[in-house]
Formats: sequence, structure tokens, C-alpha cells
Amino acid sequence: MSKEHDSVLKKLTEYFEKKHSPVLVQRVNKGYSIIHESGERIARLVPRGGDSDRFKILWWSHRDKWERIGDFGGVVMSIEEALEYVLSDPMDIFWKGQSRSLTKGPTRDGGRSRLLALFGKLFGSDH
Repeated sequence: MSKEHDSVLKKLTEYFEKKHSPVLVQRVNKGYSIIHESGERIARLVPRGGDSDRFKILWWSHRDKWERIGDFGGVVMSIEEALEYVLSDPMDIFWKGQSRSLTKGPTRDGGRSRLLALFGKLFGSDH
């Protein structure tokens, strides 16, 4: 993973941690998937062409695949704008009934136990 991709992943993860949002961010196939702790897909950010400062925002559609938003080429924003857009969910397409934030404050382990449980769900671990 390049330093550029590593810094984007770190920025995304830190953003959701600061908001106490129960999500996991993963780098997958040239983009970043945001997945709720329940395993539901929330959003996907894909760098636009060679421009690592702008991201296409995708949503997990009723067709069970990532799709762009709208009919005119999708939504493209800076990473900061994209994160706020996903969290605020003005079109009500990302969270689909999932919690956007933890109901309790962060735990002493910083939420690691929830993330470990999510990894177990995602990768089939019994632990």
C-alpha cells in the first residue's frame, strides 16, 4: 500500500472514530469501503482518476452492488466533503436504518472489541 493510500485510509478511519461511528473502513480495489459494524455496506469512496484529492461517492443499492449517486456522472467531492456527506446522508441512502453513532460513549478499549467482532463476521472467524 502506498503512503498516499495509507494516509487516506488513516484519515477516513480517524474521522469516523472521532464521530464515534460504528464502522470499519477498508481499502478494496482502488477505493475505500465504509462498512457498518453489523456488516451492512454504507458507502464507498473511489479516487477520481489520477486526482487523489477528489472522490466519487458510491452507495450500496437495492441491486446489491455499488452504484454512483444520481444520473449525471455521480457525486464527486473532496475527502472532507465526502465524509460529511456520508455521515449526514441527505438522500437517506447510506445508513438505511443503521446507527450512525454509538449509543454509548467510547469504551476503554477504544471500540476495538466491536471492530474485532466485525472482522470475525466479515472473515468468518468464530472468535
